[in-house]
Amino acid sequence: MIDWKNWRTGAKIGFIYGVICAIYIMPIVIEQYSPNPNVLTKIGEDYPYSWYQIIGIIIFFPVVVIVAFAVGESFQGLPIFEIISISSIMVVIVGIVLGAAVGYLFGWLEKRQTK
Repeated sequence: MIDWKNWRTGAKIGFIYGVICAIYIMPIVIEQYSPNPNVLTKIGEDYPYSWYQIIGIIIFFPVVVIVAFAVGESFQGLPIFEIISISSIMVVIVGIVLGAAVGYLFGWLEKRQTK
């Protein structure tokens, strides 16, 4: 049986969340740092790219905010492939840390309630 109120389980869930977030924000990073400004203008005909960004920011808010503050403008001089790999790794690591923290918090609250 899986103990859902455990930091290890939270870290595993955070890893999956971070990988999904990294895949989801990859087009945003490509468009933002690409030397060609017209790489991605629309995802589909009736689905503008701004809605794609807004939905992603809502779903992946904690990870996007933490990585955005950590990265800032420090990626400007790097090639696009290095920017994608560094931001993807950072997103996955932040997802793992947030998942572990949430799992630890739930485990701590459960132990506190049972005492």
